[in-house]
Amino acid sequence: MTNGKQLSFRPSEPALAGARAKYSHQALWESLTVTVVALCAVGAGIFGLWATFTNTIREEFRHYLMSLAETAAALVDPTLHDSIRRPEQLNNLDYRRAVEPLRQMRKAVSDIHYIYTVVYDAPTTRFVLDAADPESKTPDGHQEQSGVWEEYDPSTIRLVSDGAKIEQRSSPMLQALGFNGERGVATALDQPVSDNWGQFMSGFAPILDAKGRQIGAVGVDVDASVYVARLARAQLVFHRRGSGEHSHWPYGRHLLPRSRARSRRCPSCD
Repeated sequence: MTNGKQLSFRPSEPALAGARAKYSHQALWESLTVTVVALCAVGAGIFGLWATFTNTIREEFRHYLMSLAETAAALVDPTLHDSIRRPEQLNNLDYRRAVEPLRQMRKAVSDIHYIYTVVYDAPTTRFVLDAADPESKTPDGHQEQSGVWEEYDPSTIRLVSDGAKIEQRSSPMLQALGFNGERGVATALDQPVSDNWGQFMSGFAPILDAKGRQIGAVGVDVDASVYVARLARAQLVFHRRGSGEHSHWPYGRHLLPRSRARSRRCPSCD
């Protein structure tokens, strides 16, 4: 019997406090979970954009290297090139005539360190022309210029990133030479290499005679610091764009690189 009055049940204050604490902690964890998930999504998105951005720059740089190599290949006289095979021909009249266009290109493009031609003399690769100054020496006293028919030695070439050697099947130089029976193609390194002469990037292109027969390949080595500078500039542009600022893309016609090896300095062979 209620005597006309409705019964009222009120939880105790300790019970109310416990319930409030429980729901408060639950709401906090839910909020933190949502925040963490959102941050992870944003971070993944930024990382994806940065990866795409740097990949684009790297590919643009590689295409620039290949265009340099293709230009150099077009400057080689196939008939003269085929006539130079003996070490004693280094810097003789025919050699100077054959290498002069490459030397002019090297002078015109200041970032180019080396331009040289190679042939595949199974199972090795040999140098023929080298646009380096015959009087120039490396810091340790070696001649800068490769000799005629000098064997290419890739043993000192390492990737800058991890010090690993470049595997033969992925060697851009050998791909340009078409050593595996396939037609040579223009290609380039996709990351800097180091040797006793510095750090470089290289582009390669096949040399063809008037009948379209491949007679060798040309290599163009460009200072890797240019590539590194492009990446640094890209990072700055990326951050500026993220903060709403505007800038031009750091690649395209401004790109200019290097890399080469001989018995001591080519980037991508073997």
